[in-house]
Amino acid sequence: SATEFSRLPLPATPENIQRGIRYTDSLYGSGGTMMTEGIRQAFNVPVPEAMPLS
Repeated sequence: SATEFSRLPLPATPENIQRGIRYTDSLYGSGGTMMTEGIRQAFNVPVPEAMPLS
């Protein structure tokens, strides 16, 4: 299954970076690689209008 750290983009503050590192450190994978679900989930994340795209 695919999971995400946040449903919306977050600013790259030191606190959010540390939270993201803790999140990825807690992930555990097993079995085969099923990338389709993760790719679909990544492309379905809404981008706020005020978010710069560069």
